[in-house]
Amino acid sequence: MIVRKFKSLFLRIKCKVRKLVIFYKSIYCQHGNEILLIPPTLLNGSFGDELMVVSFLEKYKDRPVTLYTQKVIIRSDLFKSYSNLSYLPWSVTPNYYKYNSCYVLGADNMSGTYGNEEVLEKTSILKEANRHKLSTSILGFSLSSKTTDIVKKEFKEISSFTSFYLRESDSYARASEFLPEDKISLVADLAFNCPLVPCENLAYTEWIKHQKFEGKLIVAICPNSIHMRGYQDEAYVDQYIDCLKIFAKIVPTAFVLLYHDIRDLNKGWDDKKISNAIFKKIGNSLSVFFPEEIQNGIELKAFLPFVDMTLTSRMHFGISGISLGKPMFGITYENKFSGLQRFFEIDPDRSLVDYKNLEQVEHVLPLFLQDLEQNRIKLQNHLLRVRELSNRNFQH
Repeated sequence: MIVRKFKSLFLRIKCKVRKLVIFYKSIYCQHGNEILLIPPTLLNGSFGDELMVVSFLEKYKDRPVTLYTQKVIIRSDLFKSYSNLSYLPWSVTPNYYKYNSCYVLGADNMSGTYGNEEVLEKTSILKEANRHKLSTSILGFSLSSKTTDIVKKEFKEISSFTSFYLRESDSYARASEFLPEDKISLVADLAFNCPLVPCENLAYTEWIKHQKFEGKLIVAICPNSIHMRGYQDEAYVDQYIDCLKIFAKIVPTAFVLLYHDIRDLNKGWDDKKISNAIFKKIGNSLSVFFPEEIQNGIELKAFLPFVDMTLTSRMHFGISGISLGKPMFGITYENKFSGLQRFFEIDPDRSLVDYKNLEQVEHVLPLFLQDLEQNRIKLQNHLLRVRELSNRNFQH
């Protein structure tokens, strides 16, 4: 018993001494050149978050980057070409003296609308990084119209030492209501500069050739399993099918049924399962293609150069298409797509419907298709400027 108590006491003292040494070095020793990077999620199936991390790594290929996450998930399929990358779980205290900066990739989960706990955990890391004299920033994120008071209070507290990079105009306007003007910047999402790899799915490229030969409009589809929570059974699948049928009535159309999140966020349903269910229900009545083997956001983006537009309930899916000049018809939520469309002077009222009112597709889609060629030109005219805004995430 005495030995166990002594051993436990020794380990506690050892841990405290180690933390003191790290703190001393971080304050009084010269900092290293490494980057501590906190991704939006665990990177266990959210393709949009993967695109943000890859875009960040592309920018900092010449510097060591540590992915600091709740737990380590090795993604060799995604990061095999980045030898500068290492992993660290939150259960381990970083050696802060190795770093000179700490970044949070904010995405859409820093508003508190998915819960305050993870937001507060990330801001606590920024506070600790600041104590160790590191530069701190939250990059490329959205603020919802429902941003919680707890998050607003926390952001005000860290605004004395943290910079906030809002990824579209609506979020920037919301931030300006409670954060200092000199601490907020209007940017665009990091994913606008995510690299493109060749598509290796030969069956898909052959299918594309056949659809184009027949003169069909090719539309890339992406549902959202979180939106499905408000529907009974497969009613969400059926409503999406109704949207596709409306398309087909207006113009000859072929649909690529894709997915941008393969996490189980809704009782066994993910984006992939929804797209597969749509495929099985309409595969004999409409021209559709469903690839089963996509592993990550980079592989998915390779499917989009061949399409004419996207119909998406996932913003990063839309961004991947827009970055390639493909107009987006958005199934939106929490006003998150309107600021994105306004970047390109595209009218949200003629290009978006709310996911709770999918029946509005029948009224808005014809307007969007009328504007399709004009919107394509608008993307071309503004894309360089938006990519430059995306690069502002790195201007510290």
